[in-house]
Amino acid sequence: MRPAAARLGRVGTGLAGLALTAGLLSGCSSSAGAGAQACSHVNRAARYMKDAGSTGGSSAVQLRHRAEHELDLAEPLAADIAGTNGAWQALQANLQQLNGPPDRVLMQALVADCAALGD
Repeated sequence: MRPAAARLGRVGTGLAGLALTAGLLSGCSSSAGAGAQACSHVNRAARYMKDAGSTGGSSAVQLRHRAEHELDLAEPLAADIAGTNGAWQALQANLQQLNGPPDRVLMQALVADCAALGD
């Protein structure tokens, strides 16, 4: 192989490695972003559930439905990140326990999961 061709081959290999590294790093940041989003939904749901507990009637029902919706949004995000980072599996498992508005104990577990993950 001629020297110029060998140099081009090494440059191409280096660029391919750089592209792979950049792709892996962007995957990490998108996973971290998914985790932060999931916990943002969990924390919003916790506020709705707290507010529902201090009100009554149709307002409480509406707030519980909003909390349920937030948790429905959090579940696929948590599942996505749990597939690549085992630290998120507890949050995913707790979100999968839901079938309707969460009870107080499960809501506390979800908030604790996010607090333990730093989100």
